[in-house]
Amino acid sequence: MAAKFPAPLLFLGYNAYMLIMKTLIPTILTLLALLTAACAGNAPPTPTAAPDLGATVQAAVAAALPAPTPTPTPNIDATVEARLAATIAAHPTPASTPRPIPTRTLRPTPTPTRTPRPRPTPTPPISLSAMVAQARPAVVRIDTNTVTGSGAIFDTQGQTAYIITNHHVIEGESRVTVTVNDSADYNATVLGADHTRDLAVIRICCGQFQKLTFGNPDRLQLGDEIIAIGYALGIQGPPTITRGIVSAIRYDPEYRSDVIQTDAAVNPGNSGGPMLSLNGQIIGINTYGYAETQGLNFAISAATVQQLIPTLRTASARPTPTRRPSPTRRPTPVPPSTTFASVSAGWNHTCGVKTNGSVICWGDNDYGQATPPSGNFASVSAGRSYTCGVKANGSAVCWGNNDYGQTTPPSSAFASVSAGSNHTCGVKTNGWVVCWGDNDYGQTTPHSGTFASVSAGSNHTCGVKTNGSAVCWGDNSFAVTTPPSGTFASVSAGWNQTCGVKTNGSVVCWGRDFYGDATQYSGTFTSVSARGWYACGVKTNSSVVCWGSNSYGQATAPSGTFASVSAGFSHTCGIKSNGSAVCWGSDQHGQATPPK
Repeated sequence: MAAKFPAPLLFLGYNAYMLIMKTLIPTILTLLALLTAACAGNAPPTPTAAPDLGATVQAAVAAALPAPTPTPTPNIDATVEARLAATIAAHPTPASTPRPIPTRTLRPTPTPTRTPRPRPTPTPPISLSAMVAQARPAVVRIDTNTVTGSGAIFDTQGQTAYIITNHHVIEGESRVTVTVNDSADYNATVLGADHTRDLAVIRICCGQFQKLTFGNPDRLQLGDEIIAIGYALGIQGPPTITRGIVSAIRYDPEYRSDVIQTDAAVNPGNSGGPMLSLNGQIIGINTYGYAETQGLNFAISAATVQQLIPTLRTASARPTPTRRPSPTRRPTPVPPSTTFASVSAGWNHTCGVKTNGSVICWGDNDYGQATPPSGNFASVSAGRSYTCGVKANGSAVCWGNNDYGQTTPPSSAFASVSAGSNHTCGVKTNGWVVCWGDNDYGQTTPHSGTFASVSAGSNHTCGVKTNGSAVCWGDNSFAVTTPPSGTFASVSAGWNQTCGVKTNGSVVCWGRDFYGDATQYSGTFTSVSARGWYACGVKTNSSVVCWGSNSYGQATAPSGTFASVSAGFSHTCGIKSNGSAVCWGSDQHGQATPPK
């Protein structure tokens, strides 16, 4: 076992240790010898004080050891640094070339890009042909005893369909037939009608029907494309499709409705059919157009239609047709005499020759057409927005609109004159016919020969020659200038139709027959007057009968005996046997309110 050194000696060096041992051991041996000798004697030793062994040892150790030099407390950090330095010095590190610190190029702080919210992709509109194919089964043909019109199925309940159309299509008719999808015919029941707004709802049963939905007319803007679908001209087969734009949106005081003006063709037969947006929704119900214009057609806005439908479809709440109110106007001075020799109804005004020879007019006077000159007249004729007459001295005089020179007659002696839409013709005292005004269709280029009478219409003119034959010239649309053979007592040229009284008293008509206005009427007549889309005549029993369009009540003649009758555009006036003037139909401008 290895020798263990006392703890106090752990820090002494080996030499010091050996020095102590050489000094201490002899001392100890001497002390032991003294103790032994003392114990061997008989006499008791002189008592001596017992040596302090610890003190003796310490003293011996102190004597043997040199005076210790105080050792400072070692600095551990310094010692470690010294040894580390010595180690590094003993093992030098090869010098290394310092790496160059790359220059860091700062990237610009990117501006955060705002990610837009994805917008829903709009559904592209379907093609026009596909939209028409979807809408066609809900567009119906409506036939009555006298007219053909159109309608739109707007609601279905089981096998029952509800149809919106124009009031003038079904007005006063006892039989209404609806043809669906150009194949199946149904007898219709009229549920409700509004004369003023020209709307009606009818019902059919029983079958499988499709319907159209209403669009929002408030979203319409000028220039939006639309289409009109309907059975134009009553032609057999599928409906006619016309395309156009929204030309204007306005309130029509005559119809008391919002109306949409379009340049899409709206012909007779289109009445009651839908005006559709390009997504196939109803935005209006086609109602009327002006034959003398291009691109001036109207539809009653879906806003008005939807407002009236709840009332119109309730059979028990059928509204009573109401007449349009007469506008407030200045009273016309009434001459002393109140009896008339003749009367003539124009577009929106009326003029008459009183028995004292003076002319008085009433109704629309925007162009001065209702302000006649003074003097004595033999006859008067009211046109579209002007009037002409023959004075007692044979001179022709005209007043009102003169855009086409229609109120500038030649200086000649006339037997009679006739004012049309924008042209005038007269029979001179020598029997020749002369015309002036618009000649776009040759309507002011008369036939040669001598005439007994002449009548100016919209874009054509007809007359009866002295040999009794009827001849016509101008626009020949619908064969309106192709009269039948025979001898005539008189003729009357309307807008697109002509009627005449033959010498045997029968009435014949030719040209456009959209509303039955060119239908032959039975009975014997003394005179006939065609204008607008209807005609009226005085029968030999002095009663007045009318046929054709009756949208304003213009074809609903009052009872009584008449000397003459004159058909205007939407109103009619006649002279009764007692000389009083009576009028019926549209009275928007007061044209149907003769002075008393």
